[in-house]
Amino acid sequence: MKNTTFYRINFNNYLSDYVLVFGMYDTIYEPREDTYLLGRAVSRYAHGRVLDMGTGSGYLAHLAARKAKRVVAVDINPEAIAYCRKQHHDRNITFIESNLFSACVGPFDTIIFNPPYLPYDKREPLQSRLITTGGKHGYELLVRFIQQSSRYLSSRGVILIVFSSLTNKEKIDEVIMQSLLEKEMVMMQRIPHEQLYVYRITKTPVYTVLEKTGVTELAFFAKGKRGLVFTGQLGNKTIAAKVHHPMSRALEALAREARMLNVVNKLGIGPKLLGHGKWYVLYEFVPGEQFRYRLPSMNKDNLKKFFKSLLLQLLMLDKHGIAKEEMSNPYKHIIVDGAKPVLLDFERAHKTKRPHNVTQFCSYLLRLQPLLVRKKIRFSRNAVIAWAKNYRPQQQYLNKLLRILFSHGRTL
Repeated sequence: MKNTTFYRINFNNYLSDYVLVFGMYDTIYEPREDTYLLGRAVSRYAHGRVLDMGTGSGYLAHLAARKAKRVVAVDINPEAIAYCRKQHHDRNITFIESNLFSACVGPFDTIIFNPPYLPYDKREPLQSRLITTGGKHGYELLVRFIQQSSRYLSSRGVILIVFSSLTNKEKIDEVIMQSLLEKEMVMMQRIPHEQLYVYRITKTPVYTVLEKTGVTELAFFAKGKRGLVFTGQLGNKTIAAKVHHPMSRALEALAREARMLNVVNKLGIGPKLLGHGKWYVLYEFVPGEQFRYRLPSMNKDNLKKFFKSLLLQLLMLDKHGIAKEEMSNPYKHIIVDGAKPVLLDFERAHKTKRPHNVTQFCSYLLRLQPLLVRKKIRFSRNAVIAWAKNYRPQQQYLNKLLRILFSHGRTL
C-alpha cells in the first residue's frame, strides 16, 4: 500500500548502485511495490516519445529513458520537479511542472502514470494523503487522467497505469470503455490487503478510424444498449459520433441507423447524417434537452407547438411506411431544440406496411395526461382511444386528433 515512510532505497536490478534520499522531500512518493510493478511494464512496453505523468521521484522516467527517444516527466508538485532535476542527469529527460496534461504537448507514444489511487481516509495524515489519495473514492484523479489522455496519445501509442483493488476496478474499466480505449491487464501482484493491477491501454480501432476522418475532441456523451455516443468536432461543426457498444450483440444496429437516417433526412426528420462506417455513425449534434427533462418547464403554448410539430413528423414516417419504434415510451428519443422536437436513435427503425408511430405516441400522451392537465391541456381520454382505432396515416386524421387534444375544455 502507498505510504510515506521515508528512507534510503536501492533500486536493485532497475537502477543498480543508484540511491535516492527522501528525507528532505516529504511530499514526494517514494518507489514502492506499485512503482516496481509498473516499472516492469515500462521496461517491456515503453517506446518512442514518452510522458511520465506524476513522475514523483523520477524512477519511472529514468527507467523509460533507457529505451525511449525522449521522456517528458511532469508533476504538479514543484518539490518533485526540483528533486528530479537535481538527482537525474539523463540527457533525454525533461522535467516540467504540470497539473495533469496542462503543460504537455502531444502526441506521445507512451504515457505512464502511477497515480494516487487510495480512497480518502480521514485517519491518514494530511502530508501522506496528498500523495496517496486519488479522491473520495480513490478513482477520481485516475478517471480525469483517462478521460484526457487519448488526445495526447499517438495513434498506435500505449498508456501504462497501475492501480489497486481498493480503487474500484469496475469504475476504471467503465471509464476506459467510455473513452473509446481498450485495456489489457499485463501484470498483477497481491500485496497485504489489496491487489495491484497494471493495464496496457490503447486506442480502439474505431477511435483511430474517427481520427482519420478528421474528428477531433471526442468526449463521452451518453450510453445506450447498442451504442455509445460521443461529441466531437469535424471542421467547424460540433458532431455526434455513435459507436458500437462493445457489450452489444446487435452488430447491424449502426448500419441500419445510417440507412434510416439517410431516408428520414430527405423527409426533414432526424439529425443530419454526416458519414458512417462499420462501427460508427456521424451526425450533426443537436443541442437541447431530452423531452422528459424539458417537459416540466414548458408552458401550454410551447407544448401545443411541440406536439403539433412532433405529430406531423410521426405522420410523415407513417405515410412512408417507417416504424420508428419506441414512441410509446420516447423519453430518451426526442430532443427539444428551442421548442422544436428532433427525433433521435433510428437503430431500431424499419420499413413496414402497418406503421404506428402516431398511435404509439398517443398512448404515451395518455400516460402524460395528469401532467398535461396541470399545464391546462385537457382532452378526452375516451375520444383519443376511439380515434386511434380508426386512424389512417392521412392529414385529415391528424387534424382530428389535434382538435381532440387542444379543443376540449374538460377531461373525461
